[in-house]
Amino acid sequence: MASISKYKTKKGDFYRIQLYVGKDANGKRITKTVRGFKTKREAKMAADKLSAEIASGNFLEKTDLTFSDVYEHWLDTYKLTVREHTLMCVESHFRTHILPALGNTPIQKITARQCQTMVNDLAQNNLTAIKNYAIQASRIFEFAISMDYINKNPFDKVIIPKIKKAPKPPKFYTRDELELFLDTAQKMCPPKIYTLFRLLAFSGMRIGEAFALTWDDVDLASESIAINKTVTYAKKGKATISEPKTQASKRTVYIDKKTLFILQQWQKIQRIKLLEIGFNANSPQQLVFANSNNSFISGIVPRYWINEVRKKIDLHPISPHGFRHTYATLAIQSGINPKELQAQLGHSNIQTTLQIYTAITDEQRIATPDKFTSFVNF
Repeated sequence: MASISKYKTKKGDFYRIQLYVGKDANGKRITKTVRGFKTKREAKMAADKLSAEIASGNFLEKTDLTFSDVYEHWLDTYKLTVREHTLMCVESHFRTHILPALGNTPIQKITARQCQTMVNDLAQNNLTAIKNYAIQASRIFEFAISMDYINKNPFDKVIIPKIKKAPKPPKFYTRDELELFLDTAQKMCPPKIYTLFRLLAFSGMRIGEAFALTWDDVDLASESIAINKTVTYAKKGKATISEPKTQASKRTVYIDKKTLFILQQWQKIQRIKLLEIGFNANSPQQLVFANSNNSFISGIVPRYWINEVRKKIDLHPISPHGFRHTYATLAIQSGINPKELQAQLGHSNIQTTLQIYTAITDEQRIATPDKFTSFVNF
């Protein structure tokens, strides 16, 4: 129950209210005092309102913390739960699209209308990742609720506009496109680059896994490669070795004889080049793919190499990860069992293999009726 008392100031007599809010984590009583009411009636009305808020669980202490302040507080915990690459992407999303719209506003004053305006502005810029940005921003409000800064998430009322996506080129190459790409790469690229493209396209491994390979990972006798590490890139492009993406990513990848032969040829060339610049060419820990300083290749370089080749033959662009898509798509087309493909790709869940990587090419779709008729045969 609230208590109301009168007090004097140089400006005259005023009333204050004091009421019990609850207990802190140590069991100590918390009281709320509000001053400055000119009449006892005003004080009584304010006390009744505060009492109702406390009883309903909607009472909040006023805070001047901005959205940016709460974001930084949330980030301190979030960075302990994710890989560095994921953290960099999330920080980039906030820095470029969310903080400019909400960052300087006190967290308790942000309205659903302000959040809707942010989302609408992103829609006008045709950013197809609007839903993702909204989810990221909503996380901060959920965190603020858990910290008792606010009691409602304004993003709960936000409507995500639907953006008409422009047609995008496939993320992979067909069999004929891949053959053309690799033939061109073999003619115009240094052996290291051609070998990298061949290995990615015929193994399905991730680019970070390929850049982390050392020659002791390659087993010529069993025609396989051990995937037990990956290269990740921190801020400013610094490369480091880390654990594979998931436990299932630690795997043995089996390689065809031609790709193994191309790897062997590259190893001979690499040894000569390394000896010329004073490196131990026979070290089993030697990187299979290294830069001119015999260290990790920059993560931005492979996309440049791909563009140099594909522009020569007017192919649509794909990312380095596109070779993984290509491998998976052509593997399904060739009849490889999805479970076998799952093991080769290192997916912990078969649904990931089926949902993400089983894109169907036009060539497959055209052949579908004949395959069905051949099987049913009546």
